[in-house]
Amino acid sequence: MRSTLSLVLVGLGISTSTAFTTLASNQSSKLTTHAKMSADAATTTANPTPSLPMPEPICSTEPGTWAYDTMSRRVDEEILQRTYEDIKEDLEAPAFARIKARFDELRGELQFAATRQLTMLDDLPDDASAQRKKEYNEWKQILQPFLDK
Repeated sequence: MRSTLSLVLVGLGISTSTAFTTLASNQSSKLTTHAKMSADAATTTANPTPSLPMPEPICSTEPGTWAYDTMSRRVDEEILQRTYEDIKEDLEAPAFARIKARFDELRGELQFAATRQLTMLDDLPDDASAQRKKEYNEWKQILQPFLDK
C-alpha cells in the first residue's frame, strides 16, 4: 500500500510530506507508518534521459488495447477503488477533504479518459523543493507533445 498511496498522492499533485504531516496528529491511523517516507520517495530517477532510442508511446485512445483497458477501466475500478477501500477511514476524515476531492476528481476524469482532452499539470506551490521543480519541468516537457494533439 505504501507505493500505491505515494503514487496516488504524487498523481494528485500532493507532496507526500504534506500529506503525512497532516497524518502525524492521528497516531491511530493505518497510514501513520508511512510518515517516515521522505517527500521525494516516490521519485527515484537519477537520470530520466534514456541512453537508447525510445519506442513510440503506448496510447490509451484505441479501444481493445491493453493501454485503453488500463486507463479507462482498470486504474479506476480496480487500483484506485482498492486504494480507496484501504485508506477510506483516513480519506473521509476532515483533515483529508482536499485530498479526497482531488482523488475523486482523478477518478472522474479516468472514467472518460478515452475522450477527455489531456491537460497540463497543476502549478506547483511556491515552496516546492528544487528537486520537485526539476521533475515538474521534466513532466511538462514529456506531456507537451500530447497536449498539442
